Amino acid sequence: MTPIGLLMSYVAFVAEDSKGRWRHLVSPFAAVVVAISALTWLGMTALAGTIGSDGHSHDHGSTTGTPAKPDQAPVEPAPPTKAPAEPAQDGHSHSH
Repeated sequence: MTPIGLLMSYVAFVAEDSKGRWRHLVSPFAAVVVAISALTWLGMTALAGTIGSDGHSHDHGSTTGTPAKPDQAPVEPAPPTKAPAEPAQDGHSHSH
């Protein structure tokens, strides 16, 4: 999307110029914009090809007790820790 957005931005910028619109649309600067867009497209396509998808999910253990992988035991959530009954004597005031 980035290379397409760059080209669209350039065309919109040139379209705002009422005189010389077509002269600026086809210019050395336009050639540089197209070259940068093409290189960005090729670079991003090559980068996307190196990123493998192994089906990994970001669920590192389910809270429903189902295993993350078939060979693992179900992951049980840890019980919440209890707050101390008395506030800490650290000189801070924590009124809520």
